[in-house]
Amino acid sequence: MTTENTPEKTRQMSMTVLDDGVIRAEFGPGLDPLSIDPSKLPEDILPQAVAEGIRSFLRARGSKLSGDTRTPAALRAVVAEGIDDLLAGKWFTPRAASTSTADITADAEAAHVYRKTRFAETNPGEEYTGTLAADAAAYKALDEGKQKKLKAVPRFQVALATVKAARMAAKAAKLEKKVAATETEDSDF
Repeated sequence: MTTENTPEKTRQMSMTVLDDGVIRAEFGPGLDPLSIDPSKLPEDILPQAVAEGIRSFLRARGSKLSGDTRTPAALRAVVAEGIDDLLAGKWFTPRAASTSTADITADAEAAHVYRKTRFAETNPGEEYTGTLAADAAAYKALDEGKQKKLKAVPRFQVALATVKAARMAAKAAKLEKKVAATETEDSDF
């Protein structure tokens, strides 16, 4: 919700890694995007660029933790998992630049959670490799009737409630930070 004093928040920049490895930065209407092909970088800066990319990759793993779940031990665990993934040759990002949860509906995100929980139940000990972006796209591709049928499945309803609760908790945490940063409140209540 916006008020006269609070402008509506808009995305100012998005970064996407294209299929050919080129990194594309988009800035909004009226501004041309910028691109860089990492293979064109001078060899003497490649180690630093790789190190920065790995650092960013590992840091992004911890960005999903918030509130009571964001502890040093939990951060260590997600970074360790990221290191293990890299050493095993798995490169994937927890969220793609153009498909953050802000861009994905709660229903589409719930479809991802639904697939993960169903997979875990039917494939004990195996890791679900589907991505939020792919599962959200698959959900969006369903016709209205199939979406309605899926929404009636109890496991999907649990997934949707979980997603909505997580989003509300994240919003509450963000607002708590805003309250903490506010010196005074201008309210007649």
